[in-house]
Amino acid sequence: RPAFDPPAIATADLAPLVLRTAQWGAADPASLRWLDDPPAASIAAARSQLQALGALDDAGRITTRGRALAALPLDPAAAAMVLFGAEHGEGERAARLALLLQERGLGGRGEDLEARLACWTADRSPRADASRKLSAGWSRKAGGGSAGTRVPPGVLLAAGRPDFVAKRRDASGENWLSAGGRGFVLDVNSPLARADFLVVGDAQGRAKGARITAAAALAEADIDGWLADRIERRSILHWTGKRVEARLERRLGAIVLASGPDPAPDPSAVAALLLDKAVDSLGTLLPVDLLARARFAGIDVLSDDRLRDSAALWLVPLLAGRRDLDIPRRKLIDAVLGLLDWDEGQRLDRLAPREFASPAGTIHAINYAGDDAPSVEVRVQALFGLVQHPMIGPERGGVPLLLKLTSPAGRPLQATRDLPGFWRGSWAEVRKEMKGRYPKHRWPEAPWAEAPSLKTKNAFSRAQG
Repeated sequence: RPAFDPPAIATADLAPLVLRTAQWGAADPASLRWLDDPPAASIAAARSQLQALGALDDAGRITTRGRALAALPLDPAAAAMVLFGAEHGEGERAARLALLLQERGLGGRGEDLEARLACWTADRSPRADASRKLSAGWSRKAGGGSAGTRVPPGVLLAAGRPDFVAKRRDASGENWLSAGGRGFVLDVNSPLARADFLVVGDAQGRAKGARITAAAALAEADIDGWLADRIERRSILHWTGKRVEARLERRLGAIVLASGPDPAPDPSAVAALLLDKAVDSLGTLLPVDLLARARFAGIDVLSDDRLRDSAALWLVPLLAGRRDLDIPRRKLIDAVLGLLDWDEGQRLDRLAPREFASPAGTIHAINYAGDDAPSVEVRVQALFGLVQHPMIGPERGGVPLLLKLTSPAGRPLQATRDLPGFWRGSWAEVRKEMKGRYPKHRWPEAPWAEAPSLKTKNAFSRAQG
């Protein structure tokens, strides 16, 4: 075990401390000298809580309401309950609820604070009388007017603990989600388990799923009526894997009160989400053949990293009005090529031409992707008369184009980067086999000396004759 217990400042709720230092004029407690520095996370949580109560402004300075809370002999959450109750003529009942959270066993030991409040009100024991006098003193100090509209206990509790409004997650009433995003559990046998909403007054355990020991039920109508200023309407965008879906949500913090399709989401937000998804899948979104050509030609502007960095320039205009990434291929190609200046465009076409024109006049797309790139698939008769092997990128020393030779039926025969060597070498074996399989086509002994043509022997003879 450690030699000493940790200092209280390292484990306690620092909201009272932060409120007090703000009252002194120190908006940032870290600027003060401490024996033990308060944890930054605890200070941030305390400041967030106090701002939610209206006790601090965005800069951490104390507000008029914050001074009113600091004047009560209570922690900020309890003081906010009592002050809110006093403002609505329910100061004494709010003060009693605040005392119930401090006095374990007062009014019974169940989780339902409203039931405990009723038991305590009917209790005539000396302890109950003394407790009522104490809470009455808090109420008088808070001031306020005479009794007005009856405020539900859950609303009074939520005035000091807005982040602890919780919604039931399942039919059993065991699991709850709070507005602050924290999960809680409740005994399914508790009468509160049947409520749709409640406000957690106390819970045991700091980890996710702390057990609720004190709470008050809250109706959804009470949330709409009393906590309307805390409800926000938010458009939520969700990527389904294929398209963006937009939903309009009414939320109380992390709690979704209602949700439905958003017919008019923010176009810029939709485009931003699409841009993120597009950048993540740029390799599959863009034409593979174009990127491969650019890599082969050494065009840095079209490298993967540069395209990602410049995506906001060339890709965002293509996303306008869209919910998906099914952008027409032609538009993608034009947008990417638009990043090239004239010299770069010329260099791309010169070093990595898109097509190979055979001696027979046929046009074939050159494949720059794969381990055997650059390659082209072409029928062997289209290369008759060719005595030199075709080269790609002569300015870079020239790379032999891999010729994937096919039969008249398009079946592979052989691949070569040395066509003259093929003519004078393995062509004899290919010719012997193919003459029997495709007798109508030409299979000369010296193809380098023949005129290129895809026509059959008879058609070729007629054309020559």
